[in-house]
Amino acid sequence: MCGGDFMSKNLEEVMDFLSYVAEVSRGWDEPNAKEVGRMNSQPNASNAKAGLPPQASSLEQAIMNLNKVVGDFVVDQKSINDQFMQVKSQIRQENAQIMQEMANRDRRMDEKNNDLSQKTDNLQYQISKLTNLNTMREVKAVITLRSGKEVDLPTPKPEQELEIEAEKKKRRENKGKKKRSSTKKEDLEAKVNEKPERTIYQEEVIKKHMPPPFPKALHGKRGINNA
Repeated sequence: MCGGDFMSKNLEEVMDFLSYVAEVSRGWDEPNAKEVGRMNSQPNASNAKAGLPPQASSLEQAIMNLNKVVGDFVVDQKSINDQFMQVKSQIRQENAQIMQEMANRDRRMDEKNNDLSQKTDNLQYQISKLTNLNTMREVKAVITLRSGKEVDLPTPKPEQELEIEAEKKKRRENKGKKKRSSTKKEDLEAKVNEKPERTIYQEEVIKKHMPPPFPKALHGKRGINNA
């Protein structure tokens, strides 16, 4: 039953062995009828003592061995329990460290998300601010056409202001050139129209101050008519 190392047995085998030892011990404590008759046939106490069965000493030795085995088992079990508690404590510490690292990682992720959200809000605010600024600066430029019709055009974005300013300057220059050309044309037409009128007026003045042609001939004709 107890062949080999006792400590290599599992708990069930150990309990079976202890039950077996207890059963054997009860058999030793209860002698059979033959032994009782033999003990009663002893003439005196000294002979009775000398005639005790050897099972008693064997039982005492078995109990001593059992105590030693149980003591060793308890010591080994205590060592195993201590090792188990040590491993359990180590696992608990590692779990606590892992939980702390996860909490720190979650906190860092929250900080990054908050920072990203703040940057996004700031960017949207800047975009909205620029949009509102452009809307406020959106005054209307009036372009007067030659026909007198006015067309309202919104002021362009700031990055196009230089090009639009150059275009406006060019239009003003072209408008000035057209105006000067129109003025010269009107002056020329006025001079051309003035010249015929002056010529007609001069001819009328000359006709008024010019004496009639052939006055003597007119006198001669008038005398003849009177006669």
